[in-house]
Amino acid sequence: MLQLQRRIELSVPTWMTQFLQVLEVAQVVALLRFSGFGTSLTQLEQREIEAFAFGNKGFELCFVSLQKFIMRRVAETSGVVDNLLVEKVIQNRPWERLPRQNSNEGRKQLQNRLRGLVEAMLKAC
Repeated sequence: MLQLQRRIELSVPTWMTQFLQVLEVAQVVALLRFSGFGTSLTQLEQREIEAFAFGNKGFELCFVSLQKFIMRRVAETSGVVDNLLVEKVIQNRPWERLPRQNSNEGRKQLQNRLRGLVEAMLKAC
């Protein structure tokens, strides 16, 4: 059973960006919570997440680390998850297809919102 769980943990991040990108946010959250996704982060990954949250690195450079971190946090918590975190960080949907707070919100504003959400999650750890 442990081998199967490990295999799923290794595969789910890729599945999310390739085959499961069309899932609704609630389905992604339910899947992660049911599976108990709990992969660990290396020190390098932790530093990348912090670098993104504090504006020192862009999204694409930190994507793999951010995805693992957000997937684990979603699986561990029971609260509401912001759609932007799921759709961009977990599913890596194109910037143009992401939920916006207003019609003037572009990529830069979306990335800044992501930074704030990731920073809040880091503080909650």
